Amino acid sequence: MSVRIGLGSVPLDPGSPGPELAAFVDACEERGVDSVWLPDHVSGPSIDPLVGIAFAAGRTSRLKLGTGVLVLPGRNPMLLAAQLASLAALAPRRILPTFGVRPATARERALFRCPTASARPCSTRR
Repeated sequence: MSVRIGLGSVPLDPGSPGPELAAFVDACEERGVDSVWLPDHVSGPSIDPLVGIAFAAGRTSRLKLGTGVLVLPGRNPMLLAAQLASLAALAPRRILPTFGVRPATARERALFRCPTASARPCSTRR
């Protein structure tokens, strides 16, 4: 039996996340951490998880890289699939996307027009 350690909620300075993320993923790889997970909080002071894991994949060779639950109403499904396929090709067996259902925050509902439980689904009419 093996125990794998993954770390999430990476604390980053919103004004300069690059050096902090670089130091964090480098330290995780050096110490044998199995995976790093970046959240998808479009309304908070964080970096996009796909950009973050791409950055981390370029710096590491073993570390697995995952996303928090991706906010799908705010993403184009075809573009997301292409981005994840590209990342998986560049870092085989190391990209771990997460999809699921979670309540959208008030800010996300304003940004992505997520329907509420009582609202009808989004219309495709223009």
